[in-house]
Amino acid sequence: MTHTPVSPIRFTVSTPNPDDHLFHVAMEIELDEGHASPHIDLSMPAWSPGSYLLREYARHIQNMRVHDQTHRSLPLVQRDKATWRIQLEPDVSSITVRYEVFSHELAVRTNHL
Repeated sequence: MTHTPVSPIRFTVSTPNPDDHLFHVAMEIELDEGHASPHIDLSMPAWSPGSYLLREYARHIQNMRVHDQTHRSLPLVQRDKATWRIQLEPDVSSITVRYEVFSHELAVRTNHL
């Protein structure tokens, strides 16, 4: 398995229409020059510190899409409940992942907007 080193990840979160109960997330990732892997995997945790239950936070994710620095769409495949694989081309230097998080569950370990 090859490892693709990445620089820090920047997140932008917005709520254009709070009544829809959706957080809009943009995650920008700068890839190191000469990245070796043809893909990058993104994973979400399925647990909370101090909790013994799996929470499956990824079940609230919807409309995930990815583009590179030239706004070209990149292939995205969900590999399991909480992992997505993005296919990279050699000329890709940065990617932006956009998705929404449905947030209409008012509890201690859930999301609500």
